[in-house]
Amino acid sequence: MPRLKGKQSDRSLAIGLLLVLLGIGIAIPLEYFNVIDLVANFGKQQEPIGARSEPSEPQPSPIANDAIDKVKQIDR
Repeated sequence: MPRLKGKQSDRSLAIGLLLVLLGIGIAIPLEYFNVIDLVANFGKQQEPIGARSEPSEPQPSPIANDAIDKVKQIDR
């Protein structure tokens, strides 16, 4: 009676495809958030941790420097 039972379906192809899709579904967010770097210049552009510096004082423009120099000459 084994002929009537039929052949069991082989699910290895479906399981393999599921694992590949699951791997892609995990790899894309990791690449986007720069946890891994497989594709250069892809994902969010973030500053590396610890790269932030304290804001520096704004530097006056050359025009402002000229004005400051003129004020100093007038004060003398």
